[in-house]
Amino acid sequence: MIRLLLVALLVFTAGDVRAQGTFLVGAAKVDVTPPSFDAAADAAMFPTCPAAVFTGPRLFGLQEPYVDQDGSGFFNYDTDVYCDANANGRYDGLYSAGGVDHLLEWVHDPIDARAVAIGDGSRWAIIVS
Repeated sequence: MIRLLLVALLVFTAGDVRAQGTFLVGAAKVDVTPPSFDAAADAAMFPTCPAAVFTGPRLFGLQEPYVDQDGSGFFNYDTDVYCDANANGRYDGLYSAGGVDHLLEWVHDPIDARAVAIGDGSRWAIIVS
């Protein structure tokens, strides 16, 4: 009896149910694994940094060229000179998230970024991981 009363109450008191608007949803997964060093791609990316001058070894592309003055095989702020290709005043290398001032030495597995976006056309919430 109580159930019947609750159902009747719900039926007679519920208003119109209409969509309040349209939401747009999107999702993506993108490979962001840093590319291996490639001399031709490096010359195109850093045309103002001559390879004959900035000879420091780099395992990955996207890292600014430098001169390995201490012979460590990795960029070192204390001793090495770098080509500030984008004029931001700092060396742009690929750093490990697990250490302070530690350049990436290898990539164990492919790295990807995943994103979900939800919005109504004027406002968006985007989550990237």
